[in-house]
Amino acid sequence: MKIILLLAAVLLPVAGVMAQPDMPSEHARKTFEIFRTIIEVDTSKAMGNTPKVAQFLADELVEAGFPPSDVEVLRKNDLAALIVRYRGDGSSGEKPILFLGHMDVVEAYAKDWERPPFELTLDETNFYGRGTTDNKFGIAQLTATFIRLKQEGFVPTRDLILAFSGDEESGMITTRMLAYDRPDLAQAEFALNSDAGGGDLDRNGKAITYNIQAAEKTYATWDITVRNPGGHSSRPREDNAIYDLADAIGKIQEYQFPVRYSDMTLAYFRETGEQRGGELGDAMLQFANDPGDEVAAARLAKESSYIGTTRTTCVVTMLKAGHAENALPQSATATVNCRIFPGVSVADIERVLREAHEAGLEPPSEREWAERLGTTLEHLQDLLAHLKREDRMVRTPGDLWFEAAAVAALRERILAHFESHDRLDTPAYKALIGTTRRTAVPLMEYFDDEHLTARSGDSRVLRAK
Repeated sequence: MKIILLLAAVLLPVAGVMAQPDMPSEHARKTFEIFRTIIEVDTSKAMGNTPKVAQFLADELVEAGFPPSDVEVLRKNDLAALIVRYRGDGSSGEKPILFLGHMDVVEAYAKDWERPPFELTLDETNFYGRGTTDNKFGIAQLTATFIRLKQEGFVPTRDLILAFSGDEESGMITTRMLAYDRPDLAQAEFALNSDAGGGDLDRNGKAITYNIQAAEKTYATWDITVRNPGGHSSRPREDNAIYDLADAIGKIQEYQFPVRYSDMTLAYFRETGEQRGGELGDAMLQFANDPGDEVAAARLAKESSYIGTTRTTCVVTMLKAGHAENALPQSATATVNCRIFPGVSVADIERVLREAHEAGLEPPSEREWAERLGTTLEHLQDLLAHLKREDRMVRTPGDLWFEAAAVAALRERILAHFESHDRLDTPAYKALIGTTRRTAVPLMEYFDDEHLTARSGDSRVLRAK
């Protein structure tokens, strides 16, 4: 713990991405020099420049006194990772501590920026440039701190290890290499990640909280593709792949996932709300005291920094459509990136949805479903409840679960039936949906509860609108 406290103490004088035009110490000067140098190297995935940054950092550390044998630049094709071991005297008898970061950044196009993305600029408040927070400030901060400690003759009581990956924002090839090909790193007692948590300041620059990340949302990306026969632009069709995709995108934009929370997130909002105060702080406190408060949840959802702490989010990030300006598009694709609230497995959700889709209107019982998936009944019920909140599954009387899309399609068939019939009896209902009485009756009762139909003797009639 003494080591961690010392590292925190030497990290604090260089504040986040708040601009510091006066450099009062050699440590601050060195941190700024490293920060500026690595910001001005484009390390997005297509450039192949992470080896350049890794070698620059390695040279700085060797020059500061680290033995070359303890500074490793690991190449992987046009990528690189960096491992630096700060050897301790072993007096604590404890395993090493890992300090993590990533040297790469997401692509940035100068034409889209008001300032040059790969040149460190500043005003009276902030630094600007791609990676100033994610994650090159963390990289500069950790590297400069290791340099300072080495030059001051500090000897830790256990080994301290820097482990910087080179493609966290894309393929994560070097991340997997560090995780799976270096068993020595896996022996660490714990890791501190510079790409998570961080300080929170008010508008006057006063420190409010210092956040420690305890869990991470699951990252998942899907492509939505609409296909169409196409044709020549001089002969437009009523249907169009781009228009159809635009409709789907609009629905994604309008949809908000249900509020989710944990004891951890409620405690976070309670503490942060008390420190922050004001209208936003009040909303945090209201949410912490009652997560069902829709007004408070809606207020937090307006803040990009906090919406992800209250729910799963999905957003369209890329588009691809058409092949010629004078041709009707035969396909249009939107890339949707989702960050799924902790505790919900993407793989489990996909398995449930696939089973539901294949089952159609003849789903198994909950117990049979759990046995098929090789999971517990309680876990399956949690997954189904999550999917119901997201309007992807429907629960009927009798505890049967159906894919929402299948139920929506059945609803349209029922409405079509009533265009030419006044009543719908059980045999006709079974024939209409092609199922047995086991599922037909619960579905009939479901549509009664939804006020689509009403029971009249042994038949159903369409409710008046």
